[in-house]
Amino acid sequence: MWLSRSFLKEKKDRYASVGVVGGSEDVRVSAASESGTEHCAMVVPAGMISVPSKEDEAVIIETKDCPVCVGVKRGYYGNNYSPGEVILFSDGGSRILLDNQGDIYITAGHLYLNGEEIGNA
Repeated sequence: MWLSRSFLKEKKDRYASVGVVGGSEDVRVSAASESGTEHCAMVVPAGMISVPSKEDEAVIIETKDCPVCVGVKRGYYGNNYSPGEVILFSDGGSRILLDNQGDIYITAGHLYLNGEEIGNA
């Protein structure tokens, strides 16, 4: 019992911090927050890579080994999306929408398949 009380006394409130991205290289992010400048790895789902843009707001959490960036906060995306839809987009305006009816919509300036252009806006 004394061990659990001791553990609870040492437990700190933990919150994610938000910092402004100053730069990013590969999947590492430098972000300035209230607690200082963090140099941390970008953590995304397996099979994906995301490199945030300068001035994005990075959401940073502390882990046992080091801080990690778990994503970025961005502005308002509109309300044209429905529950169950997945949208993948880039700063350049390309977008892939997997809608909740099983349809796929691709918006892009140029569309390539195996290096060959197959369409263009």
